[in-house]
Amino acid sequence: MRYPNNYITITQIFKPGHLGADLGWNSSHGGPYHDIIAIAGGVVVATTEGYNCTWPDYKSYGNYVYIDHGNGITAMYAHLKRGSVAVKRGQRVVEGQKLGQMGNSGWCIRCAVHLHFEIRKNGNKVDPIPYLRAMPNQYISDKTLIPERIKRGEEVTIKPEAADRMRDQIKVNIDNLNIRSNPYLGDNKIGMLQRGIYNVYEQRDMTHEQSNGYLWYRIADNVWCAQVNGVDFYKAELPEIVHPTELEKANQTINEMKKDFKLVFDIVNKYS
Repeated sequence: MRYPNNYITITQIFKPGHLGADLGWNSSHGGPYHDIIAIAGGVVVATTEGYNCTWPDYKSYGNYVYIDHGNGITAMYAHLKRGSVAVKRGQRVVEGQKLGQMGNSGWCIRCAVHLHFEIRKNGNKVDPIPYLRAMPNQYISDKTLIPERIKRGEEVTIKPEAADRMRDQIKVNIDNLNIRSNPYLGDNKIGMLQRGIYNVYEQRDMTHEQSNGYLWYRIADNVWCAQVNGVDFYKAELPEIVHPTELEKANQTINEMKKDFKLVFDIVNKYS
Protein backbone atom coordinates (compact mmCIF):
# COMPACT_ATOMS: atom_id res chain seq x y z
CA MET A 1 0.00 0.00 0.00
CA ARG A 2 1.29 3.45 -0.90
CA TYR A 3 1.67 6.48 1.37
CA PRO A 4 -1.42 8.70 1.53
CA ASN A 5 0.41 11.77 0.19
CA ASN A 6 3.08 12.19 -2.45
CA TYR A 7 5.35 14.31 -0.23
CA ILE A 8 6.44 12.08 2.66
CA THR A 9 7.68 13.63 5.86
CA ILE A 10 6.74 11.95 9.13
CA THR A 11 6.46 14.59 11.86
CA GLN A 12 5.14 12.40 14.67
CA ILE A 13 5.38 8.63 15.03
CA PHE A 14 3.08 5.95 16.42
CA LYS A 15 3.54 5.78 20.21
CA PRO A 16 1.49 5.61 23.44
CA GLY A 17 -0.87 8.55 23.42
CA HIS A 18 -0.54 9.00 19.65
CA LEU A 19 -1.85 5.90 17.89
CA GLY A 20 -1.13 6.99 14.36
CA ALA A 21 1.46 8.81 12.25
CA ASP A 22 1.44 12.51 11.38
CA LEU A 23 2.59 13.59 7.92
CA GLY A 24 3.56 17.16 7.08
CA TRP A 25 3.97 19.32 3.98
CA ASN A 26 6.47 21.39 2.02
CA SER A 27 5.92 24.54 -0.03
CA SER A 28 7.86 23.08 -2.97
CA HIS A 29 5.80 19.87 -3.05
CA GLY A 30 2.16 20.86 -3.19
CA GLY A 31 2.04 23.23 -0.23
CA PRO A 32 -0.04 22.82 2.94
CA TYR A 33 -3.27 21.80 1.20
CA HIS A 34 -2.01 19.16 -1.19
CA ASP A 35 -4.07 16.09 -2.13
CA ILE A 36 -4.53 13.15 0.21
CA ILE A 37 -4.95 9.86 -1.68
CA ALA A 38 -6.17 6.32 -0.99
CA ILE A 39 -3.37 3.95 0.04
CA ALA A 40 -5.19 1.08 -1.72
CA GLY A 41 -8.57 0.20 -3.13
CA GLY A 42 -11.47 -0.09 -0.71
CA VAL A 43 -14.91 1.09 0.38
CA VAL A 44 -15.59 4.33 2.24
CA VAL A 45 -17.07 3.48 5.65
CA ALA A 46 -17.59 7.01 6.96
CA THR A 47 -16.75 10.67 6.37
CA THR A 48 -17.19 13.95 8.22
CA GLU A 49 -17.20 17.46 6.81
CA GLY A 50 -17.69 21.03 8.03
CA TYR A 51 -15.09 21.26 10.82
CA ASN A 52 -12.61 24.03 11.40
CA CYS A 53 -9.71 23.78 13.86
CA THR A 54 -11.07 22.85 17.33
CA TRP A 55 -7.82 23.17 19.30
CA PRO A 56 -7.62 23.73 22.27
CA ASP A 57 -11.34 23.42 23.01
CA TYR A 58 -11.94 19.73 22.32
CA LYS A 59 -10.31 16.73 20.69
CA SER A 60 -11.66 15.69 17.31
CA TYR A 61 -10.50 14.05 14.08
CA GLY A 62 -12.07 17.00 12.30
CA ASN A 63 -12.92 16.27 8.68
CA TYR A 64 -11.93 12.72 7.86
CA VAL A 65 -12.35 9.79 5.49
CA TYR A 66 -12.48 6.28 6.97
CA ILE A 67 -11.94 3.42 4.48
CA ASP A 68 -12.17 -0.37 4.68
CA HIS A 69 -9.27 -1.61 2.57
CA GLY A 70 -10.10 -5.31 3.03
CA ASN A 71 -8.35 -8.17 4.77
CA GLY A 72 -9.14 -6.65 8.19
CA ILE A 73 -7.38 -3.34 7.39
CA THR A 74 -9.13 0.01 7.79
CA ALA A 75 -7.54 3.46 7.53
CA MET A 76 -8.37 6.87 8.96
CA TYR A 77 -7.37 9.99 6.99
CA ALA A 78 -7.95 12.85 9.44
CA HIS A 79 -7.75 16.66 9.87
CA LEU A 80 -8.65 17.25 6.21
CA LYS A 81 -9.29 20.76 4.94
CA ARG A 82 -12.86 21.96 5.35
CA GLY A 83 -14.82 21.57 2.11
CA SER A 84 -12.24 19.25 0.50
CA VAL A 85 -13.68 15.78 1.23
CA ALA A 86 -14.16 14.28 -2.24
CA VAL A 87 -15.81 10.89 -1.50
CA LYS A 88 -19.00 9.63 0.11
CA ARG A 89 -19.96 6.82 2.44
CA GLY A 90 -20.41 3.54 0.56
CA GLN A 91 -18.31 4.68 -2.40
CA ARG A 92 -15.67 2.28 -3.76
CA VAL A 93 -12.30 3.93 -4.32
CA VAL A 94 -9.17 2.82 -6.15
CA GLU A 95 -5.55 3.12 -5.10
CA GLY A 96 -4.25 6.67 -5.55
CA GLN A 97 -7.71 8.25 -5.79
CA LYS A 98 -8.07 11.72 -4.26
CA LEU A 99 -9.95 11.67 -0.95
CA GLY A 100 -9.52 15.30 0.09
CA GLN A 101 -6.82 17.82 0.96
CA MET A 102 -4.45 18.09 3.91
CA GLY A 103 -5.73 20.57 6.47
CA ASN A 104 -5.98 21.47 10.15
CA SER A 105 -9.57 20.67 11.05
CA GLY A 106 -10.29 19.17 14.45
CA TRP A 107 -7.78 19.01 17.31
CA CYS A 108 -4.54 20.16 15.70
CA ILE A 109 -2.10 21.70 18.19
CA ARG A 110 -1.74 25.41 17.37
CA CYS A 111 -3.91 24.58 14.33
CA ALA A 112 -0.87 23.26 12.43
CA VAL A 113 -1.68 21.79 9.01
CA HIS A 114 -0.90 18.05 8.77
CA LEU A 115 -2.44 14.65 8.07
CA HIS A 116 -3.14 12.36 10.99
CA PHE A 117 -3.13 8.84 9.54
CA GLU A 118 -4.17 5.63 11.29
CA ILE A 119 -4.36 1.98 10.33
CA ARG A 120 -6.47 -0.47 12.26
CA LYS A 121 -5.96 -4.22 11.93
CA ASN A 122 -9.11 -6.13 12.90
CA GLY A 123 -10.23 -3.05 14.82
CA ASN A 124 -6.97 -2.46 16.71
CA LYS A 125 -4.82 0.59 16.02
CA VAL A 126 -1.36 -0.44 14.80
CA ASP A 127 1.77 1.35 13.61
CA PRO A 128 0.92 2.27 10.00
CA ILE A 129 4.51 2.62 8.74
CA PRO A 130 5.21 -1.13 8.18
CA TYR A 131 2.11 -1.30 5.95
CA LEU A 132 3.18 1.47 3.59
CA ARG A 133 5.56 1.74 0.63
CA ALA A 134 6.87 4.89 -1.03
CA MET A 135 6.07 4.64 -4.73
CA PRO A 136 8.47 5.99 -7.40
CA ASN A 137 6.41 9.19 -7.79
CA GLN A 138 6.47 9.90 -4.05
CA TYR A 139 9.16 12.17 -2.62
CA ILE A 140 10.75 11.35 0.76
CA SER A 141 11.87 14.44 2.68
CA ASP A 142 15.36 14.48 4.17
CA LYS A 143 13.77 15.97 7.31
CA THR A 144 11.43 13.07 7.97
CA LEU A 145 11.50 11.13 11.22
CA ILE A 146 12.51 7.42 11.07
CA PRO A 147 13.81 7.53 7.47
CA GLU A 148 15.32 4.07 7.94
CA ARG A 149 11.84 2.61 8.33
CA ILE A 150 10.37 4.10 5.17
CA LYS A 151 10.37 1.36 2.55
CA ARG A 152 10.59 2.29 -1.11
CA GLY A 153 9.66 0.26 -4.13
CA GLU A 154 7.01 -0.49 -6.68
CA GLU A 155 4.36 -2.89 -5.48
CA VAL A 156 4.57 -6.36 -6.99
CA THR A 157 1.70 -7.19 -9.33
CA ILE A 158 0.74 -10.83 -9.97
CA LYS A 159 -1.85 -11.48 -12.67
CA PRO A 160 -4.46 -14.22 -12.15
CA GLU A 161 -4.15 -17.47 -14.13
CA ALA A 162 -6.69 -19.64 -15.94
CA ALA A 163 -8.10 -22.56 -13.98
CA ASP A 164 -5.99 -25.67 -14.60
CA ARG A 165 -6.80 -28.94 -12.83
CA MET A 166 -3.37 -30.31 -13.72
CA ARG A 167 -1.67 -27.77 -11.41
CA ASP A 168 -1.84 -26.88 -7.72
CA GLN A 169 -3.74 -23.59 -7.54
CA ILE A 170 -5.46 -21.25 -5.12
CA LYS A 171 -8.62 -19.28 -5.69
CA VAL A 172 -8.66 -15.88 -3.96
CA ASN A 173 -12.21 -14.78 -3.16
CA ILE A 174 -11.33 -11.56 -1.31
CA ASP A 175 -9.89 -8.20 -2.33
CA ASN A 176 -6.49 -6.91 -1.27
CA LEU A 177 -4.85 -10.07 0.06
CA ASN A 178 -1.34 -9.22 1.27
CA ILE A 179 1.58 -10.79 -0.58
CA ARG A 180 4.99 -10.93 1.09
CA SER A 181 8.60 -11.51 0.15
CA ASN A 182 8.83 -14.50 2.52
CA PRO A 183 6.42 -16.71 4.51
CA TYR A 184 6.58 -14.67 7.69
CA LEU A 185 4.49 -11.90 9.19
CA GLY A 186 6.17 -8.53 9.55
CA ASP A 187 7.50 -5.63 7.52
CA ASN A 188 7.80 -7.62 4.30
CA LYS A 189 4.63 -6.74 2.38
CA ILE A 190 5.31 -6.23 -1.32
CA GLY A 191 1.82 -5.82 -2.72
CA MET A 192 -1.69 -7.24 -2.76
CA LEU A 193 -3.60 -9.89 -4.69
CA GLN A 194 -7.00 -9.29 -6.16
CA ARG A 195 -9.68 -11.91 -6.73
CA GLY A 196 -8.69 -14.71 -9.10
CA ILE A 197 -6.81 -17.97 -9.53
CA TYR A 198 -3.05 -18.28 -8.96
CA ASN A 199 -0.60 -21.15 -9.49
CA VAL A 200 1.06 -22.64 -6.39
CA TYR A 201 4.71 -23.65 -6.71
CA GLU A 202 5.45 -24.44 -3.07
CA GLN A 203 3.65 -24.81 0.25
CA ARG A 204 5.12 -24.12 3.67
CA ASP A 205 3.33 -25.02 6.88
CA MET A 206 3.98 -22.42 9.59
CA THR A 207 0.87 -23.18 11.63
CA HIS A 208 3.01 -24.61 14.43
CA GLU A 209 4.73 -21.26 15.04
CA GLN A 210 2.98 -19.11 17.61
CA SER A 211 4.10 -15.87 15.96
CA ASN A 212 2.89 -17.00 12.53
CA GLY A 213 0.14 -19.59 12.49
CA TYR A 214 -0.49 -19.83 8.75
CA LEU A 215 -0.07 -22.20 5.84
CA TRP A 216 1.76 -20.28 3.09
CA TYR A 217 1.70 -20.57 -0.69
CA ARG A 218 4.50 -19.46 -3.01
CA ILE A 219 2.83 -18.15 -6.15
CA ALA A 220 5.94 -16.68 -7.85
CA ASP A 221 9.62 -16.20 -7.11
CA ASN A 222 9.86 -14.56 -3.66
CA VAL A 223 6.11 -13.98 -3.56
CA TRP A 224 4.08 -15.64 -0.78
CA CYS A 225 0.55 -15.39 0.54
CA ALA A 226 -1.11 -16.94 3.59
CA GLN A 227 -4.11 -19.24 3.62
CA VAL A 228 -6.74 -17.04 5.23
CA ASN A 229 -10.53 -17.02 5.06
CA GLY A 230 -11.44 -16.49 1.43
CA VAL A 231 -8.49 -18.43 -0.02
CA ASP A 232 -9.28 -21.93 -1.33
CA PHE A 233 -6.61 -24.47 -2.30
CA TYR A 234 -7.11 -26.93 -5.18
CA LYS A 235 -4.79 -29.90 -5.46
CA ALA A 236 -3.73 -30.90 -8.97
CA GLU A 237 -5.86 -33.74 -10.35
CA LEU A 238 -3.13 -35.90 -11.90
CA PRO A 239 -4.14 -38.76 -14.24
CA GLU A 240 -4.93 -41.93 -12.35
CA ILE A 241 -2.26 -44.63 -12.69
CA VAL A 242 -4.01 -47.86 -13.72
CA HIS A 243 -2.12 -51.03 -12.76
CA PRO A 244 -2.66 -54.04 -15.07
CA THR A 245 -4.54 -57.08 -13.72
CA GLU A 246 -2.96 -60.57 -13.62
CA LEU A 247 -4.86 -61.55 -16.80
CA GLU A 248 -3.65 -58.39 -18.56
CA LYS A 249 -0.10 -59.17 -17.48
CA ALA A 250 -0.41 -62.73 -18.86
CA ASN A 251 -1.81 -61.49 -22.17
CA GLN A 252 1.00 -58.96 -22.40
CA THR A 253 3.57 -61.75 -21.86
CA ILE A 254 1.94 -63.96 -24.50
CA ASN A 255 1.94 -61.10 -27.04
CA GLU A 256 5.62 -60.43 -26.38
CA MET A 257 6.39 -64.17 -26.83
CA LYS A 258 4.47 -64.23 -30.12
CA LYS A 259 6.58 -61.32 -31.37
CA ASP A 260 9.75 -63.17 -30.38
CA PHE A 261 8.63 -66.43 -32.14
CA LYS A 262 7.73 -64.49 -35.27
CA LEU A 263 11.14 -62.84 -35.30
CA VAL A 264 12.90 -66.25 -34.99
CA PHE A 265 10.66 -67.78 -37.65
CA ASP A 266 11.45 -64.93 -40.08
CA ILE A 267 15.20 -65.35 -39.52
CA VAL A 268 15.01 -69.15 -40.10
CA ASN A 269 13.08 -68.69 -43.32
CA LYS A 270 15.52 -66.07 -44.54
CA TYR A 271 18.60 -68.27 -44.19
CA SER A 272 17.09 -71.76 -44.88
